[in-house]
Amino acid sequence: MLRRCSFFFAAASLLLLAACSSEKKTPAALLADAIAAGKQGDWKSALSISDDAVEIAPGNRDILLFSALAMENNGHLEEAINRVQSIASDPNDFMVQYTLGRMLFKQGRMEQCIAPLKAAEQASPRDINTLILLAKASLRLNTKDAADYQKKLLSFPAFVNSPVVFNELGVVFALRGKPREALAFLLDRRATLPVSVLNAAIIHDWYLNEKNRAVELYSKYLRLTARNPELERERVAVSQRFKNIR
Repeated sequence: MLRRCSFFFAAASLLLLAACSSEKKTPAALLADAIAAGKQGDWKSALSISDDAVEIAPGNRDILLFSALAMENNGHLEEAINRVQSIASDPNDFMVQYTLGRMLFKQGRMEQCIAPLKAAEQASPRDINTLILLAKASLRLNTKDAADYQKKLLSFPAFVNSPVVFNELGVVFALRGKPREALAFLLDRRATLPVSVLNAAIIHDWYLNEKNRAVELYSKYLRLTARNPELERERVAVSQRFKNIR
């Protein structure tokens, strides 16, 4: 009797192990579960599930990419960047290159984000999100192609009348020592931001020594921002300059 029971429990254990093995999910199924968790905003579960998938399929590009997104959404940006870099050898892989560039930009690594973002643009030239990041990064770095990316944005209907783009084009040309070209953008009818008026005033004042025009624009800036307490510091400085050159 004792021997029979021992065989029974041994057999039952084998059946249990076999059942557990049959219920193990494939990497694809785990990835689907991780994505579903991410869509629901449960990034903690998404990371845990995607980590399980990575253990089973450590070289799978899709799993590694999504696990990096899960890391990012759990506050582990540096680890996420390292993971994306491990699969970024193909310059034609748009999603990997864009994700790497976006994460580097998010971390403030402007010089390093340019290369993967340019690769992403080559892979998908009309992707608006890539161009936005390239425009922002190149403006911060004041690269020679900064104006090119801003102008590319103007070719999209969503940006053709964008006051932000016109202001940033003005800044680009001002930084290049081309004040007249800068003013063409800053004073364009589509440049409706108060900061564009202020930038134009500064150019007339300090770059071109055209004080009368500067006074007009400083005055306009003060009118436009009269009800904006967040700009009080700038308004005080502008008011003082306005009084000094009137």
